[in-house]
This record gives sequence, structure tokens and C-alpha cells, in this order.
Amino acid sequence: MVTSYTLLSPEVRQGVRRAAVFRSVFGFDAVQALVQDVDDNRLWEILQELRRLGFLFFDEPHRRFDFHPILRSFLYRQLMSKGEKRVHDRAAKYFKALPEPEKIVSLEDLSPVIELYHHLVKAGKFDEARDLYKDRLSSPIYFQLSIYHLEIELLSELFPGGDAELGGLPQLKKESAQASTLNDLASAYALSGQPGKAVPLLLLAFRFPEKNDEKKNLAIGLGNAAQLQLVIGQLSAACGHLRKRIAICREIKDEFKEAVGHQELGRALAFQGSKEAEEELSKAFEINNKRNDYQSMSLIAAYRSLWALLQGRIAAVQQGKVKQSAGFAREALRQARQALKYAEEDARTDCPTPRDFVRAYWMLGEALIQCMTVPQDVETEPLSIDIPFYDEYFQQIMETLPVSTGVEFTAAERCLHEALRRCRKTNMVEFEPDTLLGLVRLGFAKNGTVDETLVQEAREIAMRAGYRTVMADIHLFCGQAMLELKKTAKSPKTLLGFTVSLHLEKAKEYAVDVSDISNFYQPVKSKADEFYRGIPEYQMLKRGMTEEERIKNGYFVAYRIAEAIENG
Repeated sequence: MVTSYTLLSPEVRQGVRRAAVFRSVFGFDAVQALVQDVDDNRLWEILQELRRLGFLFFDEPHRRFDFHPILRSFLYRQLMSKGEKRVHDRAAKYFKALPEPEKIVSLEDLSPVIELYHHLVKAGKFDEARDLYKDRLSSPIYFQLSIYHLEIELLSELFPGGDAELGGLPQLKKESAQASTLNDLASAYALSGQPGKAVPLLLLAFRFPEKNDEKKNLAIGLGNAAQLQLVIGQLSAACGHLRKRIAICREIKDEFKEAVGHQELGRALAFQGSKEAEEELSKAFEINNKRNDYQSMSLIAAYRSLWALLQGRIAAVQQGKVKQSAGFAREALRQARQALKYAEEDARTDCPTPRDFVRAYWMLGEALIQCMTVPQDVETEPLSIDIPFYDEYFQQIMETLPVSTGVEFTAAERCLHEALRRCRKTNMVEFEPDTLLGLVRLGFAKNGTVDETLVQEAREIAMRAGYRTVMADIHLFCGQAMLELKKTAKSPKTLLGFTVSLHLEKAKEYAVDVSDISNFYQPVKSKADEFYRGIPEYQMLKRGMTEEERIKNGYFVAYRIAEAIENG
């Protein structure tokens, strides 16, 4: 490659170097914008010469050129070594002039603006690049297409060295832009299954709104941190941050952000098995129903479904409450279907949010399994719901599955596979281990067998991401399944290398709250005692939590179930 490059004439070498600035396919008009000091006819001849030498590929029908990725990388390094950074300015001007598409449906529709973003960054115009990202890329990438790895790639370029993990703040002039970028990147890390990388960014971001008395942004940051702390087992810190968020929102009279605080606190309390969970979710729903915020209502319905599922699982192992599990299973199914309906309405009136569909399909699958596995002597009304499935971009219904009594497993399998397929299409790790575990539950409920490959895959993802609540669920299921199999003499001695007793011990271990006082934000302007005044979780952690408190304030539902199984 190097030899071939050195044999090119200086004129041709300059042309090929400049063309390498494009990150994907490009047309002749794009090259014209970069190589303005060469006649158009001569420029075409140069491109054809490069094509004959194998430096360029040419798509004849679409009249588009492209490089091999390795060759593009080599040529781009040559471009930068020659000090031709100004070529990024020319490329940026070219892409700015392109018209915006009428509607964003796929990543291809965003290609020109992504190219523009990269060229602005390479030209050192970080603030302009960030504004472009917020105006034209943030919403479709995050909400509509859910391509979180792309969001991480784009936002990381705003940090020193082009890597947020190197530390330091984004290279942006305004503090508000720095804080927003830290929050956006943290959110992308979280949804791609990397909460450990997200938390430090959020803690760094808190300093700006707190220092500048921007209470609205501080409330947002507290909520974002809490959502991550919940899944990594820091439930007390999560609840404390959410209570502080709600208090701030009431102070500044921001009803919408207060509702988000209530909904997330409701989710945390659902894991703790608290009746307060439904109260918090009701407060959130009442606010969002007035605003016709279908996206938020979809989330709340999904959390209500989760609460009912967890309550049903507790009832199933408690003496005298087994029959109640059927009612909880039906409620979980009803709320999961509502979650899907609200996601559909949000897609119709605004734009589709893929993770809301994924969450709804996952909850539908779990609820259908639970409906099918309630005690046979419990009388329930026949099932009758329809579940729609959409094309790739949620533009139209491709199939509607009628669900009635007797076909629950078929419907559950369809829902769980739909959720898993969409998770993997966009690297939506947030739901993947839960969905895999749902498929394992389904196989066990249908055939009395445990797919060890699937459950191992779910465990590996959850361990890699640090999802302690999911780890508790995985070990709890394995322990329960092995005990059930003992009744039929099919029980293996170990599953995933653990015995029944070890699985139940592991479930309890992961269910215990692992919060520490250092998990709370350390304020810049005020003392922590003043900042967290009235927050019970902060006071508890400050004095040191007892083991009993760590159990009750953790994933108490999973702990209680494991304990009930151990006690027979």
C-alpha cells in the first residue's frame, strides 16, 4: 500500500488524501467541494486513475466512490501529517449545504449530518458540533433509532483526546453544554449496558447545576444517577436521590420532572416490595395523563406491570396467598398491554420510542408466562387480548396476534423474541438479560427443562454490566427450577456450576443493598447534611446501615422469595 502510494504523482496523492476525509461513500460533487484547485475534467480523470489502481471502489449505478476501511485510515493519517486540517472546513461547508430529509426513518437518512458533525469536530469547532448534535442528531439517534454506541462515539469526540474515559470535561465553552454532554453520554453508556462508565460522568455533571443554582438541571441529574444506582444494587442511594429530586421539583414547581421522580421511585419501591410503590406510580400517572404524555404513561404502565409480577411471585411462595398470584398475573398482563398501547399512541402522535416497545413486549411475555403457571384450581376469566407487531421502523402493523386462553405460551414466545431481536439490533443491553431469562422461564414452564446456554448468556451479560437486580433474579430462578425438577427426579446436581443452596445464597447476596455514603453526591455550595435534609436514606447511610436494613432496602422481593424457599 505504502509503495503504491509513493508512486502516485503529487497531484494524484493530494486528491486521494483529501477524498479520504469522507467516512463513507461519496459522490463526485463532494470531491469537487474539497479539491477546488483542480479542473473538474482533470479531477474526474484522477478519480478514475485511482479506481484503476485499486485505491477507489466505484458503484456505477449510484455513481458513488468508496475506500477500503484500512486504506481510508492510512490515507487519512497521510492527510493529517501534511497539515491539511482545513479540508475538514471545506467538507463541513459541503455537508451544511445539503437539504435535510423530510422524515428520519433510518440511519442512512442521518449520514450527511453525521459526516458534518465529524468534520466540525476535526476542524476544532466543538461548540458548533455540539449544537448540531442537539438540534439534528440527539433525538433520532437516542429515541427513534436507539443506536447508543453511535451516540457514545459522537459525544466522546467532544472530550480531550476524543475519549471520555481519559477524564476531563468536554471541550465546550459553556458550562451548561458541558453538563448536558456529560448527562447525554452517561445515558448512552447506561442504555448500552455500561453503567459503571456512566456513574462517574453523572457525578461530574452535578457540580454545574448545583454551583449555578440551576435546580431543574440538578433534579434531572439526580434522577439519572438514581436510575443507574437502582440496577447496580445501590437502592438506598437511588431512593435518596429520587426523593431529593421530587423535593427540588416541588420547590421550583416543575410538575413534569416531579412526575419522573415519582415514577422512578415507584419502580425502586416495587423491587423493595413496598405498597408505597403504587402510590408513587399513581402520582406520576395523574400528572402525565393531564399532559397526554403517552411516552411517560407507557413507562408507568410497564412499572405497574413489574410491581404486579413481583407481588405475584411473592404470593406464590407464601402460605395462604398462593391463589392471589393469579390476580396479580392478570393485572401484570393488563398493565403490560397498556404499556404497549401508550407506546403505539406515542409513535402515532409524536415518534416511536423503540425501548418502550421492547419493554412492553418483554413485560407481556413475562406476564403471559405467569398467567399460565398459576395454580390450576384457581378460577380466572378467559384471556382475550390482541398484540400487534410492527415493521422495522414502527411505521405500520405487520401482524396482530390474538391471544386467548390456551395460547399463552405461543404469544409469550413471540413477544420475548420480538423484544430480544430489537435489543440486539440496536445493542439495547438494558433489557437483554431480562429478556433472555424470560425465554428460559418460558422453556421451563412449557417443557420442564432449563436452557443452560441461554441462562448462562443472561448471567454473563448481567455480570459484565453490573446488573445486580438481574443477577438476583437469575440465581433465584435457577434455585427454584432445580427444586421443582427434584420432584420429577430430573434435577441436575448443579446448574451454572452452583447447587440449589448456593443459587439461593447468591440470590440473597445480590438482592442486598450495597449503597455507601460515597454513592451520594458531595455538594459544592452546601454541606451534604444540609443538601440531604429530610432524606431518610442519607441519614441511614451516614450512621451506617444494619444488615437488616440492607436487606429491607435492597431487592427485598427476591430476598423474601429465596428465604421462603429455603424455609420450605
